[in-house]
Amino acid sequence: MRRLNIDLVLIIAVVSGALARMPASAQPTPAAGQNLPFEKLVVPTTLAWSVLPPSIDPVMGTDGRIHLAYEMLFTNTVKLLFPNTTNSAVRVDSVEVVDPAHDNKIVGINHVFGPKNEDLTAQFYSLAKPSTCLCADDYSHKLGPGESAVMYFDVTFKDFSSVPGEIAHRVSTSAAVTDKKPGPAAEEPRIVENPIPPRIVAIGGAVKIETTRAITLSPPLRGDGWVDGNGCCAIVGAHRFTIIPGSGSLYTPQRFAIDFLRIDAQGRAWVGKVTNVTDWRGFGAEVRSAARGRVVSAVDGYSDNIPGEEPKNITPANIAGNHVIVDLGNGTFALYAHLKKGSVIPERGEFVSRGQLLGFVGNSGNSGAPHLHFEIMAGPSSLEVNGLPFVFDKMQYQGAVTGAWQQFLDDLFAGRPVQVDSARSGMRMGQMPLTLDVMSYM
Repeated sequence: MRRLNIDLVLIIAVVSGALARMPASAQPTPAAGQNLPFEKLVVPTTLAWSVLPPSIDPVMGTDGRIHLAYEMLFTNTVKLLFPNTTNSAVRVDSVEVVDPAHDNKIVGINHVFGPKNEDLTAQFYSLAKPSTCLCADDYSHKLGPGESAVMYFDVTFKDFSSVPGEIAHRVSTSAAVTDKKPGPAAEEPRIVENPIPPRIVAIGGAVKIETTRAITLSPPLRGDGWVDGNGCCAIVGAHRFTIIPGSGSLYTPQRFAIDFLRIDAQGRAWVGKVTNVTDWRGFGAEVRSAARGRVVSAVDGYSDNIPGEEPKNITPANIAGNHVIVDLGNGTFALYAHLKKGSVIPERGEFVSRGQLLGFVGNSGNSGAPHLHFEIMAGPSSLEVNGLPFVFDKMQYQGAVTGAWQQFLDDLFAGRPVQVDSARSGMRMGQMPLTLDVMSYM
């Protein structure tokens, strides 16, 4: 076994060293009718990674760029290669998005940020550690032995023609190993002082990019001052962060979901008393169907929560509160959640038209302030399902809230006016609002 471990170390060291120096165009290719050993050049890695879930849907945001918002699952696999090592943490040094069809050229611009505008690009959120704040303290460049972690991506392109048909990920890792535990006196010294090569670079996690454009909808709200208070794409807030385990799989139901909160002309979400639900600007606003479809769920009867207080007794059954789910056809469903008690109008089985009144903005279910939770899903469940991108046919972009997402939330509940940068204001068509955008809908 000791000899096998030594040979494996040498193979990895030689291969990873060679790949680090060898451009993709210079890698050997077999002559006609011939194969390389093992059919292709195999690079043993200390991490395994894959896209979660196995599809990426492009969408145009209000910044005019095409967004590929997705997550990857990483697992530290050092123990599979070196079972005798005792300290096998792995550090990720870089993750590059590449185009396999064009010599693994780096494509797009990948940046993601935390609630306080911290740079979270190419960092792990470990599934083995408790979350404290969704902020930088919950992320790391290192992954412990056997641990799995999520990494968030928002890769943007200038237009749809720049988006490749497939992407992969070139991951560079380094070792964080100090294993000098001696064996018994009669035993040969264990050759494990530094069994892992200092650097491994490999390309994997290839995934096709969906070519179907995002569904076009009418906005579900009317009027001005609607803030995307929790949405896509670069800011990893509560929606982008959410990953749901169910029936043996992992789902990303809220990747593109939006929480619409309303502010007045002075940038205030409420005037009066923060705990009075009727003092909030958005409470009671009309919610209209974004497209024609058949109602598959219509739930009413849940009380509106006291704003600013943690919702109580939340379960998977009541998390959406009073809500409507509409089947739009082709495996696409729209969810309108947290509606006002007693306001849900359509009944299950009823067909609704685009623009038809469904109910009114409320604060029911898992909601701490009056808002509309809106999302497009690949199934009729609000949890065990993957979210889908969408764009609105027409809307007025009023600007974007300045500062960090966490500061916006703090100001919101404190009653302080938020500042809006209106430098790029104007009419928008066929775009999706991004987190902290302020929109007017007609």
